[in-house]
Amino acid sequence: METVPYSRRGVKLTVLDEETQDTLAQLKDDIDVSMVTSLWEKLKDITCWSKPSIWIHGDLLPGNILIKNNQLSVVIDFSDLGLGDPACDLVPA
Repeated sequence: METVPYSRRGVKLTVLDEETQDTLAQLKDDIDVSMVTSLWEKLKDITCWSKPSIWIHGDLLPGNILIKNNQLSVVIDFSDLGLGDPACDLVPA
């Protein structure tokens, strides 16, 4: 059976904790790491989507949504397509 890919968007933030900690360490000279770390610690355990993951686009930013005649014409860039929390596809709203 084929494995269904999970999008990096819409996953529990704890899954991204190690990567986030590494990135914060690299940014120590560029941002207020203490403030961002404090915020990350508060948010990484936030309750997330508890229903089964569903297919999401994962990157519905303005540049990936093409409009023609004031109507949605095309959605492009499916590099973050996968299973996850559907809330991440509310970006255009």
